[in-house]
Amino acid sequence: MSLMLGTVFFALIQHSVDYGFKTGVFIALGVIISDLIFVSIAVFGTSLIPAIRENENIIRAFGGIMLLLLGVSSWRINKPKVVYPASKGGSVFYFMGKGFLLNALNPVNLFTWAAVSTYLNGVMKYSVPLQLVYFTSCLLAIFITEILISLGASKLRYLITEKIIVLINRIAGSVFIVAGLYLLRQLIFN
Repeated sequence: MSLMLGTVFFALIQHSVDYGFKTGVFIALGVIISDLIFVSIAVFGTSLIPAIRENENIIRAFGGIMLLLLGVSSWRINKPKVVYPASKGGSVFYFMGKGFLLNALNPVNLFTWAAVSTYLNGVMKYSVPLQLVYFTSCLLAIFITEILISLGASKLRYLITEKIIVLINRIAGSVFIVAGLYLLRQLIFN
Protein backbone atom coordinates (compact mmCIF):
# COMPACT_ATOMS: atom_id res chain seq x y z
CA MET A 1 0.00 0.00 0.00
CA SER A 2 2.84 2.37 0.65
CA LEU A 3 4.11 2.02 -2.92
CA MET A 4 0.83 3.17 -4.44
CA LEU A 5 1.62 6.38 -6.28
CA GLY A 6 -0.86 8.67 -4.65
CA THR A 7 -0.81 11.92 -2.76
CA VAL A 8 1.09 10.54 0.24
CA PHE A 9 3.87 9.20 -1.99
CA PHE A 10 4.40 12.54 -3.70
CA ALA A 11 4.06 14.48 -0.44
CA LEU A 12 6.79 12.30 1.06
CA ILE A 13 9.05 12.97 -1.87
CA GLN A 14 8.35 16.70 -2.13
CA HIS A 15 8.69 17.53 1.53
CA SER A 16 11.72 15.28 2.00
CA VAL A 17 13.47 16.99 -0.90
CA ASP A 18 12.49 20.47 0.30
CA TYR A 19 12.95 20.10 4.06
CA GLY A 20 14.91 16.90 4.65
CA PHE A 21 14.49 13.37 5.82
CA LYS A 22 12.89 14.17 9.20
CA THR A 23 9.98 15.92 7.49
CA GLY A 24 9.20 12.72 5.57
CA VAL A 25 9.33 10.76 8.81
CA PHE A 26 6.76 13.12 10.36
CA ILE A 27 4.47 12.71 7.35
CA ALA A 28 4.88 8.93 7.61
CA LEU A 29 3.96 9.09 11.31
CA GLY A 30 0.74 10.91 10.42
CA VAL A 31 -0.06 8.27 7.79
CA ILE A 32 0.53 5.44 10.27
CA ILE A 33 -1.69 7.08 12.90
CA SER A 34 -4.45 7.33 10.30
CA ASP A 35 -3.93 3.71 9.22
CA LEU A 36 -3.92 2.60 12.86
CA ILE A 37 -7.38 4.14 13.29
CA PHE A 38 -8.58 2.45 10.07
CA VAL A 39 -7.15 -0.92 11.12
CA SER A 40 -8.81 -0.63 14.54
CA ILE A 41 -12.16 0.08 12.91
CA ALA A 42 -11.66 -2.77 10.44
CA VAL A 43 -10.51 -5.39 12.96
CA PHE A 44 -13.06 -4.68 15.63
CA GLY A 45 -15.83 -4.01 13.13
CA THR A 46 -15.32 -7.21 11.12
CA SER A 47 -14.83 -9.33 14.24
CA LEU A 48 -18.53 -8.74 14.88
CA ILE A 49 -19.49 -10.46 11.61
CA PRO A 50 -20.78 -13.94 12.42
CA ALA A 51 -18.62 -16.78 11.11
CA ILE A 52 -21.36 -18.38 9.01
CA ARG A 53 -20.45 -20.50 5.97
CA GLU A 54 -22.56 -18.29 3.64
CA ASN A 55 -20.48 -15.24 4.58
CA GLU A 56 -17.34 -16.88 3.23
CA ASN A 57 -18.78 -16.96 -0.30
CA ILE A 58 -20.01 -13.37 -0.03
CA ILE A 59 -16.60 -12.26 1.23
CA ARG A 60 -14.83 -14.09 -1.60
CA ALA A 61 -17.17 -12.60 -4.21
CA PHE A 62 -16.86 -9.08 -2.79
CA GLY A 63 -13.09 -9.34 -2.46
CA GLY A 64 -12.68 -10.81 -5.94
CA ILE A 65 -14.83 -8.16 -7.58
CA MET A 66 -13.09 -5.33 -5.68
CA LEU A 67 -9.66 -6.62 -6.69
CA LEU A 68 -10.75 -6.94 -10.32
CA LEU A 69 -12.08 -3.37 -10.29
CA LEU A 70 -8.87 -2.06 -8.71
CA GLY A 71 -6.82 -3.96 -11.28
CA VAL A 72 -8.81 -2.73 -14.26
CA SER A 73 -8.73 0.86 -13.00
CA SER A 74 -4.95 0.63 -12.56
CA TRP A 75 -4.60 -0.49 -16.18
CA ARG A 76 -6.77 2.34 -17.46
CA ILE A 77 -4.46 5.11 -16.22
CA ASN A 78 -2.46 5.95 -19.34
CA LYS A 79 -1.46 9.57 -18.70
CA PRO A 80 -0.69 10.05 -15.01
CA LYS A 81 0.41 13.49 -13.94
CA VAL A 82 3.73 13.85 -12.24
CA VAL A 83 3.43 17.08 -10.30
CA TYR A 84 5.87 18.40 -7.76
CA PRO A 85 4.06 21.33 -6.21
CA ALA A 86 5.98 23.72 -4.08
CA SER A 87 5.59 22.73 -0.48
CA LYS A 88 5.54 25.01 2.49
CA GLY A 89 7.29 24.65 5.78
CA GLY A 90 5.71 24.06 9.12
CA SER A 91 6.01 22.37 12.47
CA VAL A 92 6.12 18.69 13.37
CA PHE A 93 2.36 18.79 13.91
CA TYR A 94 1.83 20.41 10.52
CA PHE A 95 3.67 17.59 8.72
CA MET A 96 2.09 14.84 10.83
CA GLY A 97 -1.33 16.41 10.27
CA LYS A 98 -0.68 16.61 6.56
CA GLY A 99 0.24 12.90 6.43
CA PHE A 100 -2.77 12.02 8.55
CA LEU A 101 -5.22 13.98 6.40
CA LEU A 102 -3.77 12.88 3.06
CA ASN A 103 -4.22 9.28 4.15
CA ALA A 104 -7.51 9.64 6.04
CA LEU A 105 -9.29 11.53 3.28
CA ASN A 106 -8.66 8.73 0.77
CA PRO A 107 -11.74 6.47 1.09
CA VAL A 108 -9.95 3.55 -0.55
CA ASN A 109 -7.73 3.15 2.52
CA LEU A 110 -10.55 2.29 4.92
CA PHE A 111 -12.16 -0.07 2.40
CA THR A 112 -8.84 -1.79 1.77
CA TRP A 113 -8.20 -2.39 5.47
CA ALA A 114 -11.81 -3.54 5.94
CA ALA A 115 -11.56 -5.94 3.00
CA VAL A 116 -8.31 -7.43 4.30
CA SER A 117 -9.72 -7.75 7.81
CA THR A 118 -12.93 -9.31 6.53
CA TYR A 119 -10.95 -11.82 4.51
CA LEU A 120 -8.66 -12.68 7.45
CA ASN A 121 -11.62 -13.02 9.79
CA GLY A 122 -14.16 -14.69 7.53
CA VAL A 123 -12.12 -16.82 5.13
CA MET A 124 -8.79 -17.41 6.85
CA LYS A 125 -10.42 -17.66 10.31
CA TYR A 126 -7.74 -15.54 11.99
CA SER A 127 -8.49 -14.72 15.60
CA VAL A 128 -8.43 -11.08 16.68
CA PRO A 129 -4.99 -11.44 18.34
CA LEU A 130 -3.57 -13.01 15.16
CA GLN A 131 -5.12 -10.22 13.07
CA LEU A 132 -3.47 -7.68 15.36
CA VAL A 133 -0.07 -9.33 14.80
CA TYR A 134 -0.73 -9.34 11.04
CA PHE A 135 -1.78 -5.68 10.93
CA THR A 136 1.03 -4.56 13.23
CA SER A 137 3.45 -6.17 10.77
CA CYS A 138 1.69 -4.43 7.86
CA LEU A 139 1.84 -1.03 9.56
CA LEU A 140 5.49 -1.52 10.45
CA ALA A 141 6.28 -2.48 6.85
CA ILE A 142 4.40 0.57 5.54
CA PHE A 143 6.21 2.86 7.97
CA ILE A 144 9.63 1.46 7.06
CA THR A 145 8.84 1.74 3.35
CA GLU A 146 7.74 5.35 3.74
CA ILE A 147 10.90 6.16 5.69
CA LEU A 148 12.96 4.59 2.90
CA ILE A 149 11.01 6.64 0.34
CA SER A 150 11.81 9.77 2.35
CA LEU A 151 15.46 8.78 2.63
CA GLY A 152 15.83 8.28 -1.09
CA ALA A 153 13.53 11.12 -2.11
CA SER A 154 16.17 13.32 -3.65
CA LYS A 155 17.13 10.49 -6.02
CA LEU A 156 13.60 9.16 -6.56
CA ARG A 157 12.30 12.54 -7.60
CA TYR A 158 14.24 12.51 -10.84
CA LEU A 159 13.49 8.85 -11.59
CA ILE A 160 9.71 9.11 -11.46
CA THR A 161 8.38 9.67 -14.94
CA GLU A 162 4.98 9.09 -16.49
CA LYS A 163 6.26 5.86 -18.08
CA ILE A 164 7.45 4.52 -14.72
CA ILE A 165 4.12 5.33 -13.07
CA VAL A 166 2.20 3.59 -15.89
CA LEU A 167 4.46 0.54 -15.56
CA ILE A 168 4.01 0.37 -11.77
CA ASN A 169 0.24 0.83 -12.14
CA ARG A 170 0.07 -1.99 -14.69
CA ILE A 171 2.14 -4.34 -12.55
CA ALA A 172 -0.01 -3.58 -9.49
CA GLY A 173 -3.17 -3.86 -11.62
CA SER A 174 -2.07 -7.27 -12.92
CA VAL A 175 -1.47 -8.50 -9.37
CA PHE A 176 -4.93 -7.28 -8.33
CA ILE A 177 -6.58 -8.95 -11.35
CA VAL A 178 -4.82 -12.28 -10.74
CA ALA A 179 -5.74 -12.22 -7.03
CA GLY A 180 -9.36 -11.31 -7.87
CA LEU A 181 -9.64 -14.09 -10.45
CA TYR A 182 -8.12 -16.53 -7.97
CA LEU A 183 -10.73 -15.65 -5.34
CA LEU A 184 -13.57 -15.88 -7.86
CA ARG A 185 -12.22 -19.17 -9.26
CA GLN A 186 -12.24 -20.67 -5.77
CA LEU A 187 -15.81 -19.46 -5.35
CA ILE A 188 -17.01 -20.88 -8.66
CA PHE A 189 -15.26 -24.26 -8.46
CA ASN A 190 -15.92 -24.97 -4.77
